[in-house]
Amino acid sequence: MVINFSQGSSSTPLDEAGIQELLEEGLSYHQNDHLDQAIACYKRVLDADPKNVDALYLAGGAYIMRENYLEAVIYLSRTLQAEPEFAPAFGLLGNAQKNLGDVKNAAVNYRKALEFEPDNFDLWNQLGNALRLGGDITGAQEAYATKSNLKYKSGETALSDDVDFSFISKSKLRHDIEQFRYLLEQNKIDARYENTVEIYTKLLKNFPVNPEDPHASPIPESMRSSFAPTYNRHVYFRDTPAIVAMPGIPGMGLFMALCCLISPARNLR
Repeated sequence: MVINFSQGSSSTPLDEAGIQELLEEGLSYHQNDHLDQAIACYKRVLDADPKNVDALYLAGGAYIMRENYLEAVIYLSRTLQAEPEFAPAFGLLGNAQKNLGDVKNAAVNYRKALEFEPDNFDLWNQLGNALRLGGDITGAQEAYATKSNLKYKSGETALSDDVDFSFISKSKLRHDIEQFRYLLEQNKIDARYENTVEIYTKLLKNFPVNPEDPHASPIPESMRSSFAPTYNRHVYFRDTPAIVAMPGIPGMGLFMALCCLISPARNLR
């Protein structure tokens, strides 16, 4: 985490160098999960400079980590009062508000954060969660679809280090091979994916041993570029109508259960 600290004027004997030193000390505590000490440092900065944006923002983040969401809202709101265009604060404020049950304002702040980072798929996912909790199922589906298209878009030329794209298991390989073969047989994807089946089959036959985890292994460097365009990427998309709620089964609960079944699994076991 790299932060360029802004310097504010000090109303106490603590000078700019002292403010910088306290911010760095607080951040060190923060990064090592010593949150009480971190917050104490940020508050000392704020005693000297009540509008110091970095101290306000970092204090808000520390309170979120402590699950003290009310204090987080206070400090993050003060951050945006001091600097209305401080982009990172909008997403954190949304997180704190969502955890307090204020999903309407959380959605507003996620949308503001997305004005600065429109390709941030995590923010789209958080927006979807807030909209879903607020009962806007259509809006939530649109947000989730945007997140999915951003994160799992096809045609990438390099594998991300995200576990979704860099680790593989034998069961996942078998599943993907079967799916590619089925889509080829149904003429849902073109013949170039026959080469994809060969690539996946080759890795399955020569699956690398991972002493740290017998169930999953990192994709070998020599094969990463071959896997990048397709592995956990959108290959074929079928627009499926919404499921009508059945007696005793909330429609959204069933929708989310199905999403869990068809989305790329983080747990590769």
